[in-house]
Amino acid sequence: MENNTVRLFPWMIILLLVGMLFHVDSVVQAACVIDPTGTYIEAENYTGEGGHSDDHDENFSLKSDGSAHGGLALVAGSDDSTRTPPRREIKEYEVEISTAGTYYFWMRGEGYSGSRDSMFYTVDDSSWRAWNFAGHYYRYVWTRSMQVGSNGIYLSAGSHTIKIAMREHYTRIDGFFLSTNRYTSPSFANILDPTSCQDSGGTLPPADGTCGDVPIYTQNLLSPAIMVQLDLSGSMDSSMFSGSKFLSSDLAPIVQEIVDLTGWVSGHNIAFRVRGTGDRQAYSYRGSSVGAPVLTIKYIPIGGVDEVTFTKKILADADDNQVYNGSFVNNYYGLYFGAKGPVGLLFKNINIPSGAEITSAEILFTYRGSDDISRVATLDIEGFKEPNVSSITETMLESDTGLTLANASLNYTRLDYAVAVLAEVFKDDAIAWGFATWAGGNGSSSDTGSPDYYSKYKVGVKAHSEVHQGHLETALASTDAYGWTPLTPSMNAAMITLQQGA
Repeated sequence: MENNTVRLFPWMIILLLVGMLFHVDSVVQAACVIDPTGTYIEAENYTGEGGHSDDHDENFSLKSDGSAHGGLALVAGSDDSTRTPPRREIKEYEVEISTAGTYYFWMRGEGYSGSRDSMFYTVDDSSWRAWNFAGHYYRYVWTRSMQVGSNGIYLSAGSHTIKIAMREHYTRIDGFFLSTNRYTSPSFANILDPTSCQDSGGTLPPADGTCGDVPIYTQNLLSPAIMVQLDLSGSMDSSMFSGSKFLSSDLAPIVQEIVDLTGWVSGHNIAFRVRGTGDRQAYSYRGSSVGAPVLTIKYIPIGGVDEVTFTKKILADADDNQVYNGSFVNNYYGLYFGAKGPVGLLFKNINIPSGAEITSAEILFTYRGSDDISRVATLDIEGFKEPNVSSITETMLESDTGLTLANASLNYTRLDYAVAVLAEVFKDDAIAWGFATWAGGNGSSSDTGSPDYYSKYKVGVKAHSEVHQGHLETALASTDAYGWTPLTPSMNAAMITLQQGA
């Protein structure tokens, strides 16, 4: 097999789970069709979700469980709600019904008492129902006993979305079974994985056999194929170490708007304002002439073909100034982004000709510190809509007039960097990408007593397409950092994801 590698920055804690794979001419998609005589679906193989909360007690967690089929179970959080429609997290499963009829649903799972034994379910926009375990506790059982509503749901032929939702805390669901025969005995005889047959980005399901160390279930993907697993621990939301470099998002629309102004000529000045919430610092010119902000612009001149790169650094105290807690200053060692006030950056003698096409632009900062790294920083960058700014005043920084229509953002955590880099990496359409995230644990070096690790936002390895690219981008945009990453649970999460073909 050919050996391809992907270079990752040291601040990204990422596991590449699938390496080089065989090349074939096409990828065969399985039809996600429910067998009306009986079909079992693992709870962890959801294709979508809703109602996700920043309060993790209101969400499901995926936990390792030796009593569960496949070794995994979805566990309801501690903050439950029995109201309808559900107020807590929902998992969705996209399937195809080939035979119309009334389908009956069984849940396999575990309950613990009369107030910890029920789970919501429905299909499409039907009324919500809820199973319970009918008094069978502390062991895995099948049930179609109803807490809310009747069991059967009529389904027409075509696409449908099965949904489950949290109802009572700590209830475990291993999976569910559906059949048009209400008297059948549920089983694992016919298992369907919705992530393997929808455009949700699922991998192809496992099969017996291997090719070296490469699982068979990946062998009919295009080569190369890579599964990326991203750490979402709280440490990923921390600021960078002092002296680390970080970039703004693309400022090309802002710069283009300025150089297209009447009166712009090569050699004029460009100014930006940074403001937002939170608390982050970068070095000013006074704090470090070497670490002062640097603007890099790439452009194609009129009539040109080749891209030209132009770079300019802040070169004086007066060119990076700020409103700091109500005072206009330009002699501080740091640029205090966020809640303390807006920051102005003036880059002089910008040698970009009028009419040039700006292909990219970014500002490189050097991280200095933070008074409170626990506060999330949301920072926006705007340009001053003038063809030649001579200086930045306090009035300019405080006013919302005279600014460019375009704006950009300033990302400031390890997770921001990871997401930004992966967003670019996933655009490589020569590779079949997959993506998942993990977090959890209790902060110790092992998972003893708290195996609270799981993957979510999973998008399986799949040949590149616009639809699949969209799923990757959606999953990336949904990431938020929390929790611990002890070594053993982290490795277990990676192993589970690989084994499940998630």
